[in-house]
Amino acid sequence: MLIAAVPYPYKQEEWSELPNTVSEAEEVTRSIPSHVPIELSSEDDSAQGGGLAGKTMLDLLPHASMLHLACHGVQDPSNALNSGFVMRDD
Repeated sequence: MLIAAVPYPYKQEEWSELPNTVSEAEEVTRSIPSHVPIELSSEDDSAQGGGLAGKTMLDLLPHASMLHLACHGVQDPSNALNSGFVMRDD
């Protein structure tokens, strides 16, 4: 399971902070067996190397059978392909 929290989206002038996203992700992580989560390393962790460190969420997604996102999203009812999740980058 890949679990990601994005409290500060990349366009902060358009999107407000989501204050409980980190605690939500932590609660989801606590509720599943310890071998299930795939750790999404922060930029600070990526320099350590090894394993999946430094991989982006898109790199890790093929390794997951479940995904939990705590983030903003945008929906376009007339064209679903214009919908998506608001992450740390565009």
